[in-house]
Amino acid sequence: LLFATTGITLAAAPAAPRVLIATQATPYKEAVTAGLVAYLKGKSVVVEVIDVIELDKVEPARWQAIVLLHTWEMERPPDAVQDFVDKLPSREKLVVHTTSAEGNIKLDGVDAISGASNVLDAGATVKALAARVDAVLPR
Repeated sequence: LLFATTGITLAAAPAAPRVLIATQATPYKEAVTAGLVAYLKGKSVVVEVIDVIELDKVEPARWQAIVLLHTWEMERPPDAVQDFVDKLPSREKLVVHTTSAEGNIKLDGVDAISGASNVLDAGATVKALAARVDAVLPR
């Protein structure tokens, strides 16, 4: 089941930087995704939102920033997320937020924001992710 923020594409000028957001269907991640999309609407960027299960279809070279929002499941990230990260030639354009019950688990070798899925924390998470996206995008 995909939720309302999946499948969103915000258009900008053809040469505008491109931001991909790959997420999962939870109320918390929906709130974070919606907040990040709202923030990016004010920028001159192209934004696309997909479910993490679609990461195998993504061509990383097409994106200047790739945001991954995923849950740690059974002591590991979803296979689609791990496979995607493992195949990346560089992790410089990755912006990752991992949620877990403990709130402190994340992918090895990835500079990620970790936390629990608390909807009350969504605003702070959006601010942190937005700052990281801004740092990754070309100026």
